[in-house]
Amino acid sequence: MDTIYTFRKLMASMRPFTIVLIVLFIINAFFNFHYRWEGIISIVRVYLFLYAFYIVYNISQLNLDAQKQIYIEKYGARGIHRLFFVSRVAPFVLIYFIIIVFIVITYIGSNAQSWLTEVVIEILNGKFSNTIIYALLLLIILKIKKGPYITIPLFLVGSFFYLYAFDKLIYSFFDGGFAISLIKIIKYMVFFYFFIFEFYYKERYFIRPLFPVTILSTLFHMFLTGILLMLYVFSPFASAPQTRSAQMLMYWGFSFPISYMNEVVINSKDYQYISTLIKYSELYNKEITFSNNQWEEILYRSNSRNLVNLIKYLKKQEIYLSYEFLLDYAVKQININNENFKNIYGFNDYFASVAKDNIDDFIEFFNLAKFDERLWGIEIFELCKSFEAVPILIDLLTDVNDVISLKAYSALKNITGYVPVYEGNFSPNSPEIVNGFREFYLEHHKAQK
Repeated sequence: MDTIYTFRKLMASMRPFTIVLIVLFIINAFFNFHYRWEGIISIVRVYLFLYAFYIVYNISQLNLDAQKQIYIEKYGARGIHRLFFVSRVAPFVLIYFIIIVFIVITYIGSNAQSWLTEVVIEILNGKFSNTIIYALLLLIILKIKKGPYITIPLFLVGSFFYLYAFDKLIYSFFDGGFAISLIKIIKYMVFFYFFIFEFYYKERYFIRPLFPVTILSTLFHMFLTGILLMLYVFSPFASAPQTRSAQMLMYWGFSFPISYMNEVVINSKDYQYISTLIKYSELYNKEITFSNNQWEEILYRSNSRNLVNLIKYLKKQEIYLSYEFLLDYAVKQININNENFKNIYGFNDYFASVAKDNIDDFIEFFNLAKFDERLWGIEIFELCKSFEAVPILIDLLTDVNDVISLKAYSALKNITGYVPVYEGNFSPNSPEIVNGFREFYLEHHKAQK
């Protein structure tokens, strides 16, 4: 006859594996404090999977029918619920507890002042929680009681379907908003449904668990949201906990922290969050009410990653900063780090839309510009479609530097739409090409008068 199952017996069978896990956690923490070796994190992560799967294997071997009878005889009608707790809830709580310990160890010693906040946010957002899903999937497959040639392929196919078809694919369609909360609630429903169904219900009872798991999943998500809200409300203004919780709330579908992010960017001059503010203001159709002077300050202080999003937003909203500021900014960037500045997608288009109304001033700047500034200036002329710049570009065709002459030739073709006829090998400074552009310009110039 089967003896009564207890959680203590499970832990006794897991003792050697638990000791190894504790040792790995200690080693992981040591490396995080002293060396920050990512390899040990991967090793512990893999072992954590194996540990969770071994727990599931142990509880899957339990004779549930016999144990239910024993528990009912010993504890009465409530005995079956007690068995559910010790054979299902407690093991999965243990798995989730070691996930939390792993998250804490991953962030501890990271030199981040707000590492504890990051831990809380990551836990609330479900970091590494897929371990629980895979463990439940393995439990359900093991209950089929087939050989490894069936259970292993089933587990791999199920894991692949969940990770890519159900998880990554769905999230790829949404970058925030209420849909994220809805997806999370559905994921909780799927988990709780199979978690309860696997233990309590027979094959014919597919519908019965739906109502309780829907309520439970909704309440669980509301509980997590409440923790985030408390973190947001009671944290000091512009602190890491308040800002991170605000970002997570906006990601989950709440728009009210947008006004807070406005204040953080302007009052605290913390411009690293400008991309976040732009992202969620567009998602929730909320206007960012900064003055042009404030936008100029933000642009001037922003890094290249934020600058791309900032320029894109300004152009989309038709917010055009002053020509003098933008020119001064561009010249400084060219002289400080020209290569990075070249990779800032969208800035030249944005500046050209401002420069075309100040073309005479830009020509004056160009005539006194240095080499790198001239290369950039030729591109601006091209983007402006500035016919006033054509005589300057024609003169540049004969420049001693081939880079300048080739760039001028390309700009002339795009501005005028004229492709000169030439004989022999191509050279932008050949007389026939230079004269061809001059004749085209004179004819076009006369036609305009």
